[in-house]
Amino acid sequence: MKKIIFFMFYISISIMALTYIKLYDGWEYKWEDETKWHKYNTPGVPLENKGEMLYLRYKLPDIELENPAVYLTGIFDNSSMQIGETLIYNTFAKSFFSPKSIFKIPYNFQNKYLIIKVSSKRRDVGFFGEFLLGNELELLTHQIFVELDKILLVIFSFFVLVISIILYFYFFILQRDSSVRRSIIYLGIFSLGIGFFISGQTQTFKYFYDNNVFWAYMMDFGKYIAPIGLWDFL
Repeated sequence: MKKIIFFMFYISISIMALTYIKLYDGWEYKWEDETKWHKYNTPGVPLENKGEMLYLRYKLPDIELENPAVYLTGIFDNSSMQIGETLIYNTFAKSFFSPKSIFKIPYNFQNKYLIIKVSSKRRDVGFFGEFLLGNELELLTHQIFVELDKILLVIFSFFVLVISIILYFYFFILQRDSSVRRSIIYLGIFSLGIGFFISGQTQTFKYFYDNNVFWAYMMDFGKYIAPIGLWDFL
């Protein structure tokens, strides 16, 4: 019975995740010193950076959504997004790492332009992997499925950390060899570092806590302590 309920739940979630709209055709771009918009023939493929501000735009369709949001992934060092006159996101002067992927938009988005302003010191600029329009919960479900491997790895890393702490105190109480206890605790430190590093890269977590600085430091902290834990464990 439990397997049937799980299977039905999985199918319902999968169907819900497929109701978003993929928006790829119709993108335009221009550089800051230009007045004319150019057709973006290959969305998803970055443009060669001219060292200027890049503007991307897309005219949103005339459809109704209960909790409208857009899902956008890509390389944006500094960027802002707006629909019509409404600013929905801005990372200029405070972007440390890749921003979140899901952005709430106004209910009256129909037939308005989504305009993305991008500044980058990279060789290429303006790349985005996916652009989706849909219900906010549907997009979150899609993002969870996309990053399910990362989420499970983070959970497993913290599980190993907890087990390491339990084993450490177990061997400590039994007064086992201190070298064994040392290896166990450093295994936990390595797992903690891996968990922190992957957490800083996982967009799903940024949906629940949108703080680029926090996740950037989380990733850096994990990047430095994981090798220490691994070295001492070996």
